Amino acid sequence: MQFMKTFLAAAACAGALATPAHAILVADTGAFGAVAETFDSYDALVTTGPEALPSGISFTASIDSTLGAFAADLGDNGTWGGLSPFAGLGDLSPVPSGTDYIGSLTFSFAAATYGGGAFMNHYSFVGGTNEILVEALGASGNVLESHVVSFATGDTSQNAGGFYGIARLTQDVHALRFSGDGVVLDDLRVATQPIPEPSTYALMAGGLGLLVFAARRRNHARV
Repeated sequence: MQFMKTFLAAAACAGALATPAHAILVADTGAFGAVAETFDSYDALVTTGPEALPSGISFTASIDSTLGAFAADLGDNGTWGGLSPFAGLGDLSPVPSGTDYIGSLTFSFAAATYGGGAFMNHYSFVGGTNEILVEALGASGNVLESHVVSFATGDTSQNAGGFYGIARLTQDVHALRFSGDGVVLDDLRVATQPIPEPSTYALMAGGLGLLVFAARRRNHARV
């Protein structure tokens, strides 16, 4: 009985510690599952949307932006292109008709999810904002949470960047919005189940360790 009390107390402690705060996950693509959208079916389509993507996700942008872009100059962050099409903020067609690249890309889901993310980068220059605002939106377009990320990949880099994704404990994310200057992204992923923070696993392991330790002490006391 005493062991059971210890077990429950330790389990409660581990559970409380293991409850992750809503947070942005960095470079954890595996936790988000398979890629939902690659933009490979587009050939430099310049649009503000709405555009129904093959994945069932709906795309809109605050300014003319490119689905299936093939090349982008990211200034001090190098270039993108030569591998596969991607999505980019602004007119990235072979003969661009505009030079305004400050705005947002929004991807709306057919049903509520636990979040999502993408491999991304942005235009960078001395004195610029040099960051991306990543937001998870609710059913009414309200911001559930937001995070700012930035990259410094070097002016000679190609197709460099990183994955960032927002993971929620509740299935309430209806859209993701990426805002900034010259944002480019690819391999959009959608979280179909809750994703614990990486630190959660360590805390859960610590809680299990407490249980094992308590059990050993109980058995030792009986000897």
